[in-house]
Amino acid sequence: MFRQLGPVLLRKELALRPSSVTSTTKAAYNRISTSSPSSPKKPTSKPTPRTPSAAPFSNYVAGLLKAQAEGSDEIDEDDEDMEQPKKTVDEILRYQDPTGDMQSGLHAAVQAESREVAWLLLLLASDLDISQFPALVFQEAGALGVMRDEKGLAGKVDIRTLRDMYGRTAEQLAVEVGGVWNGWPGTGRLAV
Repeated sequence: MFRQLGPVLLRKELALRPSSVTSTTKAAYNRISTSSPSSPKKPTSKPTPRTPSAAPFSNYVAGLLKAQAEGSDEIDEDDEDMEQPKKTVDEILRYQDPTGDMQSGLHAAVQAESREVAWLLLLLASDLDISQFPALVFQEAGALGVMRDEKGLAGKVDIRTLRDMYGRTAEQLAVEVGGVWNGWPGTGRLAV
C-alpha cells in the first residue's frame, strides 16, 4: 500500500515545500517510485476492474458527501487539475463519464462490485421504494449525513434509467459481472 501511496504523498510534499526538501527526501522518493516489490504477492481476491472514471468518480463522491453534509447544492472542486464550473449534487449523482464508456456512478459501482456505493446512489438518485433498502443503508447514510429528499426527486432522472454507450443499464451490466450481483437483476433495484 505504501508503495502506491508513497510517491503520491512525497510528490505533494515536494510541491508544497520545495525549500525544505532534502537530498534524503528526494532519494527516498526516487527509491519508492522506481523500486519493485521484493517478493510478488499473490492476489487474495479477484482484482477489481478499474475504469478511467474511477478516480474522478471517487472525487465526485467525496465532494458529494461533503456538500450533502454541509447542506449545499454545489460541489466545490479542490483539484487543481480540474478547472470546470461547479457541479450540483444532482449533476454529480447522474454524471456519465465520457471517457469511461458513458458509465454512470451506478454502472461504476456495479463494475467495481461495490454494493455499498450502489445502495447509496440508489438512495440519493432513484425513486426505488424505501421498503427495498436494508436498514443498514439508512444507518450508514445517517452516519454520513446524507438522506433521500423525496420532494427533490420529482422530475429528475432516475439513475436506474441511465445507459452506457453500449445501451446497457446497470442491471444488464450486473448480469454480465455476476458475483455480488446475483439475485439483484429482476428486482427493480438496478433498472426501471
